[in-house]
Amino acid sequence: MELIVILGSENDYGQELANRLRAHGYHYFSPQLFFVDDCGDSHINTQQLDQADHWCEHHAALEMQRHNDVVIQGIYLNPTLISQAKKEGYHVVVLACNEKNSTCDAEIQALITTHDKAHPSLLKRLFG
Repeated sequence: MELIVILGSENDYGQELANRLRAHGYHYFSPQLFFVDDCGDSHINTQQLDQADHWCEHHAALEMQRHNDVVIQGIYLNPTLISQAKKEGYHVVVLACNEKNSTCDAEIQALITTHDKAHPSLLKRLFG
């Protein structure tokens, strides 16, 4: 089980990294998702940023209780969340990838490779 924290703002590169992990079965949470309405439009309210962080951490914690792999992006490290993850037996990875670089790409690819070995997709199980 893994908890991946992508530090930094909601930039395109951080979003790209998170989406790559989502495509391989990670449950993704970001404070920005708090502001998305039923139609998929984002309406950010700066008065609710703390609520958005709390919402993100709460949902990540729920997924960890279910023993799912989780990626969170765009929040600052919460020591309580990290402690909970370690107590639950999670491997915690913190990535500071504010701009595109090969180190972050290599770390994400290594995480995906490890994850896919432990949790092969249905298509891989059926067709090798």
